[in-house]
Amino acid sequence: MRKAMISQPMAGKTENEIVEERNKAIAVLSKDFKVINTLFTDEWYSREKMKERGVEQIPLCFLAKSLENMSLCHAAYFAKGWENARGCRIEHEVAKVYGLEIIYAERIKGVTEEELGRIKLDTETGCVENDTR
Repeated sequence: MRKAMISQPMAGKTENEIVEERNKAIAVLSKDFKVINTLFTDEWYSREKMKERGVEQIPLCFLAKSLENMSLCHAAYFAKGWENARGCRIEHEVAKVYGLEIIYAERIKGVTEEELGRIKLDTETGCVENDTR
């Protein structure tokens, strides 16, 4: 199965806003792709643990992990506003240069509440799947 990642602006958004926007993208993508997780919320990526590891540039640490996960993908989905977010612009350039299929949120139709309810994360693989598959 083909895999895709989500590039999404997060600065200035609440956790709920980020998750809600992400879930809509997952509902759309999971029809054709296995979605690779790029929302890093485990303890390893807490500010405290990164500081313990000597990370000075926290946004760069997240970007590096995101690019690593991009290497697993065939496509990259760019949420609305990506062009105004430094990390998303970098991810977009990388996706373009490395020939990933680029999907823009603005060109995708909405999703239903039922589709949103079928989303689940495989915590072992970090992939997101639609439970109707």
